Amino acid sequence: MEVDLHIHELVDSQQGLEDRAKLAIQLAHFDRMMDIAKREHLRRIVFIHGVGQGVLRHQIRTLLEQDHPDCSYRDADPRQYGSGATEVFIGRPQ
Repeated sequence: MEVDLHIHELVDSQQGLEDRAKLAIQLAHFDRMMDIAKREHLRRIVFIHGVGQGVLRHQIRTLLEQDHPDCSYRDADPRQYGSGATEVFIGRPQ
């Protein structure tokens, strides 16, 4: 599964959204997709977060460490995603 967390993919309009509201929307979508991936017994999911200042990447990895101890992660394939994606493995270390 591949999930694009760019804000323009998640909302119809960004008008009036502050940065913290955008981040909250992105992290809520991350949580929903992790729940779906686990419920569907997926073994791997790639979250495309972009490069930017690294805030979303850092938050995703912090949440993985805190809330998903059954998961491991690494940078996704740079040939396919550049440096803007995190690959998550569910239920097994990598």
